[in-house]
Amino acid sequence: MRLEQQRPASRGWRNPNEHQLFTTCHVQQLAYSSRNKSRPSGRFRYRRGGSMESNNHDQRNELYYSQNKTQNNRNAISNKEAISEHLAALKHVFDRVVIEQFLSRASLEEAVRLYNQFRTTILAKKPGAQVTLYGSVSFACCLNDSAVIDIDVQCNGLLPYNTLREVLEIVHNSGLYKNIRLNTDHEPCCISLVVPETNIHIRVTSNYNRGIYSSEMIRLYIRFDPRVLPLLRLFRFFAKICSLDKPDLGTLHPIVFHLMLIHFLQQIQEPVLPCLHEYEDEVEDLQDTDNTYSLEEDIIEQPLSFDTLVEHLDENQKRIFKLEYQRQVREFNGKMLTIINDFKLLSTSDSSTLFLADNVTDEPHSQKLIGDCHVSVPSIVVNPQSVQLEEIIATNILSSLEAISLDNSVQGIHEFQAKNFGADKGAPSVCTVCYRSNHIKSECPELSLLEIIDLPKIEKIWSDVLSCLCRKMAEECKPTKEGIEERETILNYLEMEFRKTYPNSRLCAYGSFYNGFGLQHSDLDICVLLELNKKETTIQVLENLAQSMESNKNIFRAVEIVRSARVPIVRSIHLQSSIEIDISLNNTLPIENTRLLKMYSDIDPRVRELGSVMKTLAKKCDIGDASRGTLSSYAYTIMVIHFLQQIQPPVVPVLQQLNDVQLTNTPIIRKCANWNIYFYDDLTKLNQVWSGYGLNTLSSGALWIEFLRYYTEQFDYEKHIVTIRQYEPLLRFEKGWFRPTIAIEDPFLLTHNLADRLSLQKWATIRRVFLHARQQFCSQPNIIDINMSKPNMEQLQEYLFNKHALCPEIADKNHPDDKKKYHQYLNI
Repeated sequence: MRLEQQRPASRGWRNPNEHQLFTTCHVQQLAYSSRNKSRPSGRFRYRRGGSMESNNHDQRNELYYSQNKTQNNRNAISNKEAISEHLAALKHVFDRVVIEQFLSRASLEEAVRLYNQFRTTILAKKPGAQVTLYGSVSFACCLNDSAVIDIDVQCNGLLPYNTLREVLEIVHNSGLYKNIRLNTDHEPCCISLVVPETNIHIRVTSNYNRGIYSSEMIRLYIRFDPRVLPLLRLFRFFAKICSLDKPDLGTLHPIVFHLMLIHFLQQIQEPVLPCLHEYEDEVEDLQDTDNTYSLEEDIIEQPLSFDTLVEHLDENQKRIFKLEYQRQVREFNGKMLTIINDFKLLSTSDSSTLFLADNVTDEPHSQKLIGDCHVSVPSIVVNPQSVQLEEIIATNILSSLEAISLDNSVQGIHEFQAKNFGADKGAPSVCTVCYRSNHIKSECPELSLLEIIDLPKIEKIWSDVLSCLCRKMAEECKPTKEGIEERETILNYLEMEFRKTYPNSRLCAYGSFYNGFGLQHSDLDICVLLELNKKETTIQVLENLAQSMESNKNIFRAVEIVRSARVPIVRSIHLQSSIEIDISLNNTLPIENTRLLKMYSDIDPRVRELGSVMKTLAKKCDIGDASRGTLSSYAYTIMVIHFLQQIQPPVVPVLQQLNDVQLTNTPIIRKCANWNIYFYDDLTKLNQVWSGYGLNTLSSGALWIEFLRYYTEQFDYEKHIVTIRQYEPLLRFEKGWFRPTIAIEDPFLLTHNLADRLSLQKWATIRRVFLHARQQFCSQPNIIDINMSKPNMEQLQEYLFNKHALCPEIADKNHPDDKKKYHQYLNI
């Protein structure tokens, strides 16, 4: 079936106006919810008669109720066919909202002028930038009292945050704007500024493709029928006056109401709009059609022929250029077809292009033809000319709005006010963290922290006892000889098996078991080093390796490929030893991370002691699993090393900043996967190149107390990033990492924030654990025997690491026995 036949008959069936459509949508939704106390679970088709039919034709939802019938002590809503007098009264109210509450044509033209001014300012300094207008201004649905011009800027080769920093400098130097600031609280991060003398706000994002394409989709739907834009405006204003458009308070984002309205217009019995996503399968066939038109009049300017353009290129250059030339020709033909179709559809001679970006690249198949509406998503098309309002909203749409006349002499019997919708008090505020309705996010108890209390003076005898405990725990965590041999056996066996399929493969173990900070039962992380041929992908190789392991069912079990991981792996368990195994392919950076951490752990035994205590604390309190929204043990290790670098005098140096004494201060570069993996790794000469060697003489117990105080009292989480590659403070502003949690930089992969998946609730839990640990470890208990001649270390460890004391909100619910033991200690 051709697409033209699938298009909704929005021009052929008897057309209800937007007032009928809006009342039909509103009343039917309320009636259904009143009866079923919930939203529909299936796909429903709305009928103009007031009923809905689901995909199951044996079931019908009766929506008519008598005027007097009640349900749950509330009057049911009677859904009756709207009469002409009622619609006439509503028309007066609706027309006034559509015209008076939204930006007029003159205001929209001013907004487009300001966009052009901003665009010219950016392109003057960054000629290759992509400057895109999107948001409510771009589809003429912007409220008068909240007008914001949304603009997105993209620069090739720059990360979004770096682009914003350059844009920030450009607009500062231009002198055209005021109140310029980087808004890190907005999602996504943006620049907010104001146009002087107009108080018009501009919001600048970078690489916000979701917002760009959502706006383009809405603008495209508006082109299908002139009733769509008035309906979007009505529903948008309805959401505003009822306070339903405040996502920070637990309600919905404004764009949701646009999508709801479009969905309704698709689902109504005689659809007004098609579902554009359903035409995706037919795009390629349509792209191959002949999109050329012969015009009777002469065309002065014509495209240059392919042969003319490539006459001075060699054969290899011609082949490369041919692909680009063909793509540009298809886009040109598509644009011309758009203009031709606009001439067919519109009563005027104006045409409208559907994209305001100078160049946007995302999808390989960028042209889509739907019925007699054509969408072209250009890839790299520089348009130096100013954008006009008619290029955003089709002329017939604007004309239909201007044709609405408001009769002020008519006495309205309806008012578009919140009280008439039962929303005079607004929607109840809902916390977006815990989703309870008795408080807002800033007051959420799940994000609350303890007050920091003053600590008593730490006695030396207590820090010495803690030092004994640190050494004891580090020794208990130290890998055993048997554990090392078991892993070596597994590694050798896998290398032998894998070489049957890939003779040149080589296996290398890495991870916590080998970096000096591991536990006895740490996983075995393996990297398979293999030069891939062009015929095999990483996943295909991993599938072959997994198949090899599955063939040895008496050795490995639970073999699976984890494709969703940041780096795909093969996961399995060794039957005899129950060691969990993770196998990755050519993942060489973690090998260098292992070497770096091993070097730090070998510099001073106190490094490994503090790392072991921190890992035990994280494991005991269930805050050491990144897959469950907390931090990884690797992240905690980085935190320990960072502290030991920052304390005065330092316990360890910054190895990535150390050079041999005979060399200059010029940084040394050693590349791996485009990242500098250099660090000083000659332990025998460390005392010669680092002047601070051996100056810190604090015990591990005293260091542990200082560690807890550093991360509860001193470290500025709002400004700084935890890093071990430099001694100088690393500011969030430099990296663009503004999530309201801790930020931890990977020492080699500098774009990776080790806390990027840390949720707000889990971060609050981690901070509470640190605060409880500060009180628990930094005050000497009176109930524990601390006789240094014979200290009771087992009892001390059980008391200090009691989960009820460290994280009572979790322990009370999941570990009631710990609470009993803890109170037994308190009663001794």
